[in-house]
Amino acid sequence: GCLLQLTAMSVTGEFGELAHERAHDLLSKGWVTVIATDAHNQQHRPPILSNARCVIEDRYGSMMAEQLFESNQRRLLRM
Repeated sequence: GCLLQLTAMSVTGEFGELAHERAHDLLSKGWVTVIATDAHNQQHRPPILSNARCVIEDRYGSMMAEQLFESNQRRLLRM
């Protein structure tokens, strides 16, 4: 197996419809390990995770959101 990081802006649709659809395909299959930003700087692609977290909580529940945004990251840091 492998770990899979998904970009937050794909979850929210900010990278277009195809990326949005693929992101939710992966999420619905339970294949995503963590959600991360694609932050480059504060002006272009700022590090905002809150919008994606809201989408995931609304669509998949708070337990999945907690895993993708908190507990899985903590587990990775302990590896």
